[in-house]
Amino acid sequence: MNRKIVYDVLTERRLVLQVIGCAYTFKVSQAVRDSFSKERADHSSHKGRNAFSYFKKVEKPEDIVRNEGTLQLRKHPITGEKVEHWPEPELAILLGERHNIVAYGLGNDFTAKGLEFEQAGKNYDPTHYGKCWKGSCSISNIFLELKDIGEIGDLEIGLRIIRSESLVYDHCYSTSQRTRDFEELPELVLERLSSFKEALPESKKITVDSNGFLPQGTVILAGTGLIVPKHLYSEDGDVVVVYSPGLGELTNTIRRMH
Repeated sequence: MNRKIVYDVLTERRLVLQVIGCAYTFKVSQAVRDSFSKERADHSSHKGRNAFSYFKKVEKPEDIVRNEGTLQLRKHPITGEKVEHWPEPELAILLGERHNIVAYGLGNDFTAKGLEFEQAGKNYDPTHYGKCWKGSCSISNIFLELKDIGEIGDLEIGLRIIRSESLVYDHCYSTSQRTRDFEELPELVLERLSSFKEALPESKKITVDSNGFLPQGTVILAGTGLIVPKHLYSEDGDVVVVYSPGLGELTNTIRRMH
């Protein structure tokens, strides 16, 4: 099949304006985050079946990590101590004008799990620190149109972890396990944004165009249907591969931030 490459991050990165991550598109993500956030009464996972949230994933487009690039383990921003991380294999959705979905790719929503579930405090947004830093987000070099992928509603997305040159993890999930349609995500992001009546937390500061839409060039990470076990939380030197039969592979090495 002659696939048309709609978007090439290697040569046209300027087309990506922002990357927004979405939470709870898959039940497993909500259940796991709920179990880890017992001490945070304000955590969005506690809202039951209708739970939804979003977060800013990169500060600026040039922070996006390419295929074969390096994801970075970060330290606690206050104590400087090591914190737990995990990779999250996700479908990446490229928006055109007025939330039209232009193309699909793969993403890794690399997360400092040890920060994300901390108690929020004045001027301290744990979601921001756990989700957004230079080296926290990789996306495919190419995005493809739906006609070149096939059925987006039943697409297999997987994750391989290679540690010390040995394959230690290889599991996948299907997009059929989602709890909402991907086309709903842009509007849900805007609804959540409008729900903040006071100053926006740092993790919620995203760009909206003059017509009230997420602008063309927004990439949405659609959430994950797979959470790795504790003994496979990320370590320096791990190689992580997000893959899909319809979308190829996204490979990154994990390194300590210096």
